[in-house]
Amino acid sequence: MCTLHDNIQAWLLNLPKDHEIPFNASPTTTRKRKRLTSHALTPPGSDDEQGHATIMTDQSGGGPLTPQKRQRLIPAGGYQFNPEDNTETPRAVRPGDSVSCDGSSVSLSAGSGAYSVASSSRPSRSKSPTKRFSIAEISKNPIKVYALDSIRTLENIDARPGAGSLRESLSIISRIAKSRGIVPNSDVDSIRCSNPEIDLDDDAVYDVSDIHVKRYGPVPSFAEVNAIVQTSQYGIAEKFDEASWDREVHFRVLALSLRRPLAPARDGLINFAPSTTAAIHHKLIKDMPPRMVDFCVFIDPESTSTEHKPIVTEAIDRMRHMSGYSSINHTSHFLFRNKPISLSIESKQRGSSQDDAHLQIGTWHAAQWTYLDRLAQIQGATLQGLAFLPGLIVQGEDWHFVASTREGASTLLWSKKNIGSTTNHEGVYQVVRVIQYLAWWTETVYWPWFSSIILGASASGP
Repeated sequence: MCTLHDNIQAWLLNLPKDHEIPFNASPTTTRKRKRLTSHALTPPGSDDEQGHATIMTDQSGGGPLTPQKRQRLIPAGGYQFNPEDNTETPRAVRPGDSVSCDGSSVSLSAGSGAYSVASSSRPSRSKSPTKRFSIAEISKNPIKVYALDSIRTLENIDARPGAGSLRESLSIISRIAKSRGIVPNSDVDSIRCSNPEIDLDDDAVYDVSDIHVKRYGPVPSFAEVNAIVQTSQYGIAEKFDEASWDREVHFRVLALSLRRPLAPARDGLINFAPSTTAAIHHKLIKDMPPRMVDFCVFIDPESTSTEHKPIVTEAIDRMRHMSGYSSINHTSHFLFRNKPISLSIESKQRGSSQDDAHLQIGTWHAAQWTYLDRLAQIQGATLQGLAFLPGLIVQGEDWHFVASTREGASTLLWSKKNIGSTTNHEGVYQVVRVIQYLAWWTETVYWPWFSSIILGASASGP
């Protein structure tokens, strides 16, 4: 009787002498590579129908394994990754796409695993805000940035369109930023009781019944102001990201400024909405990348119940039809199709560079100016009479006022005036008062101009 040892010896003697894959084997016919290991070979349980043994691998020494497939150098679908980010997950790409890795460009051939490598001096990088500004300055609709404070000493200011009116608004906003006329007289006692160290002089208080105060919106309550202060302080401690600041603080500040307590989203003529998905009409700024902002303050004529509402609504629909974009604004976002945008707000992570924020709101304003000019030309009019477009740049708890004017085809962005910080009560009151002042400007300056020049109607009637 043959022993197990005899069977193994007989099987070993019958093994083919050459297990190597031919060097010139075609990759299209050779699908698997047989691997040689130092582990003992296990005889098959039955005779090999092909006349030779199948080589098995056992990496753990625990028993036989199925034949291993040869690993590809690059997956068939390809991959992309950022060489500067070791934590980034590779992303699948289509065949034919280019992959940048360590200064080399790897191109995958469609339908095969073949690839070629072309060296380059450095990995592909996106342009910095400075380089993008260089492009923006010489684009079809140039964007230029100036210091807002320089408008105070600007020579021959009457020759600069809108500069005079912007200077007047800047003076009002600067006064608010110095805590002048920021606290409603109804909140004075609550503030002093909550924090005796807060020094409120008479100049810091305004009378809510005074019709001459340039503000639009509800009277903010101290309880809501205090909640925003605490949330802002919590956001700094917990390192809120941009989306968290928008959701937890910035939205609440805007709601406190423009909507009544517990009011629905549609509440009054001047309102606001998030706009992070509101894209610019792609044909307006062809040579600039698309830009969006975080919030927009707009005019909602349909929310009112005045007798002139049907006239204004009809005029808006008529202009939407003639515009060629089915919208009264420079964005195709559905919410803004019939609600003129007056104030744009761009949010950035606290501590980040403001260059990108300038480029973002500058591009947005450039598109808005271009579109307003287009609508005015349809009416046979010009942009004369519209001095500036206001904006706000927010970095976490810090709020800043900016504005743009128009000179020819150029958009001049004037930046910036610090308004206040929402980490303290005075700062929240300052920010709210500036927003309410700009809402007042929207109602009393921008909306009458828009109704007359763009709509060919009057906001107060025929």
